[in-house]
Amino acid sequence: MRRRQPAEAVTLPRDLRVFNSTDWPGRDTAEQMLEWLTARREWAAAHKLDELPGDKTIHVPDGVFRYDDM
Repeated sequence: MRRRQPAEAVTLPRDLRVFNSTDWPGRDTAEQMLEWLTARREWAAAHKLDELPGDKTIHVPDGVFRYDDM
């Protein structure tokens, strides 16, 4: 029988804990949230973590379709 390994306590910077659209660049919530998730992944990689708590439950909304982007 395997014993559970205690999870390491992770102390994220304040701006990476909770998404706040005004803290991130982007034209809409989807772009801003992708910037936030990228920063979270980079922080985790820099601290040799595979993933951060709650990463699997984060849902990124659909972005706004713009004809100018084509």
